[in-house]
Amino acid sequence: MYILLSTIILVISFCLLFLSNSTRNIIIYVFSICLLLYKSIEYTIYGLHLEVSKIPIEYSTITYFLLSVTVIFQLNKLKPIAAFMGFISGLGYMITFSFLGESYILNNGLYLTIMAFINHSLVLIIGLLLMREQRFRILDKRNIFLFTIIYIIYVLVITYFVTFKQSYIFILMLLGGDILNMIVPNRQFSSFDYLLYFLIILLIYQVVINIFIRFNHSICNIKERLTNDIKWVKMVWWNHC
Repeated sequence: MYILLSTIILVISFCLLFLSNSTRNIIIYVFSICLLLYKSIEYTIYGLHLEVSKIPIEYSTITYFLLSVTVIFQLNKLKPIAAFMGFISGLGYMITFSFLGESYILNNGLYLTIMAFINHSLVLIIGLLLMREQRFRILDKRNIFLFTIIYIIYVLVITYFVTFKQSYIFILMLLGGDILNMIVPNRQFSSFDYLLYFLIILLIYQVVINIFIRFNHSICNIKERLTNDIKWVKMVWWNHC
């Protein structure tokens, strides 16, 4: 069932790419407003209850705000970064949900799992539709990487002052080397092991960024071909008439 749900969202997301520009813009804007309102209310409630450990720190949580704010206020320079974060966060969640959906429900409860699924579906759709708008440049790869460095610094600063109660925060597990301990349990790791671990993560992240840019170019190529085909059909029809 979890694989089916994720597949349905992925199919819907890609089908939306072929809608008209005006329809896509409406979807992007409405989804962004819904996402920002829901998350703003949620974290305002956390703030009023002084739940410091609920400070946004996860990659996907930052994505909710950055992506929606970028769309609503038309921050064009941030669009490649926001699209990347939305696409990666949404796609990553759909893949993991396919195999760990039942664990998500057991650990987080049905309501939180449903809301997480909806939120990640929204960021996936928004991210894909932003990719459809423009062809990103090679320079945007550097900007995505620089923003990621800023995000990691933010995480390190926040974790220095705040102790998080949650047992599963992926970014902390990644930076803390817990992922390495899960892959190779019951082993004492050296400094060289951790250096190699982080170099591999860096390499994988670079590959993911390159795949994102190539996929964006593929989507834009489809857009250009469709535009040219429509122009050709109109020209043939006009000449025939």
